[in-house]
Amino acid sequence: MARYQGRLVEWHDEQGYGFIQGINDPKHQRVFLHIKSFQRSGPRPIQGCVVEYDLGLDNQSRPQAINVSYVKAKQVQGKQGTISASNQAKKNAWHPMYILMLIYWVALFVLSSFGKLPMLSLMIIMLINAYTYWLYQKDKQAALNGDFRISEQHLLLMNVLGGWTAAWFARQNFRHKTQKQPFKTYFALSIVLNLVLIAFAVFAQEYLI
Repeated sequence: MARYQGRLVEWHDEQGYGFIQGINDPKHQRVFLHIKSFQRSGPRPIQGCVVEYDLGLDNQSRPQAINVSYVKAKQVQGKQGTISASNQAKKNAWHPMYILMLIYWVALFVLSSFGKLPMLSLMIIMLINAYTYWLYQKDKQAALNGDFRISEQHLLLMNVLGGWTAAWFARQNFRHKTQKQPFKTYFALSIVLNLVLIAFAVFAQEYLI
């Protein structure tokens, strides 16, 4: 049976499945992959990784990757994988979230420096970010081990209180809750609510105190 190489272009970690886009055979550009199809246990797959697989069929005669194994970068066939990875790196380097987070933190420091926002608030937001990053890391580990999970409400509350910048990095680093809906929508709303909260705090500092 022929072995194929493909890049994982979509992965739903909570459900344990995704889709592979073929590298060395354009006829097999999107193949279903289930976590149980790996030949041996190992690290959880992440979107963008390259795998080698046999092509099989599921119960409904649809293409499915079987006997799957990870492929080292130097073993990737052709240049397509390298080009894709390079493009992905460039895309991430100019991600709009980086600009938003930079503006956010610069604004917090400026507001605090000019007394528009209590310095204590800035320190609390920093601590919340550290705590939030730890929460996402713990929840990811719990998801992998089948342990007790941290509620999404708690994660989102930390975002609203200012931990959304650390949460965004944690989601990218751990490949955790980056595709799940409606969490993605709630995540965006939590950022908006935090900005509203910061605006209210500035208004209160200026006019009510």
